Amino acid sequence: MLSEEHLDYDALREYCKQLRSLDSENAYHSLLEFVGDIVPFLMQMCHQEHDPHVKAQLIEIISQRKHTPKVFQFLLQAGKHKDPIIWKMAIDGLVSIGGAEAMSCLRALELLNNLEPTKRNWILEAIEQVEVN
Repeated sequence: MLSEEHLDYDALREYCKQLRSLDSENAYHSLLEFVGDIVPFLMQMCHQEHDPHVKAQLIEIISQRKHTPKVFQFLLQAGKHKDPIIWKMAIDGLVSIGGAEAMSCLRALELLNNLEPTKRNWILEAIEQVEVN
């Protein structure tokens, strides 16, 4: 695995920028296939991003790349976001990862106060999906 100082941050920034363009599909796949531990960088980019669609793409990429405690915490926080595009992608990411850690995050989301019915139903369905797998 490449150390952090060997990552091509210029290329990573360019791919993240391209997520907003007509070439977003190529950028998406390039980030999925990028060699090295880019998840911390992608999390940082996601926190800085204002476009919910780009933020959702970054969340999806992060959930497919690496499954560390920080990723689960990140997805849990994204699951609390007010924008449905973002919280749905975070919950979908937890479902695709599956396992005990994902279930813990989903249960934590289920316990939040003042959940809209749509969000509560989405979370309950996600819990069922993780339980089945």
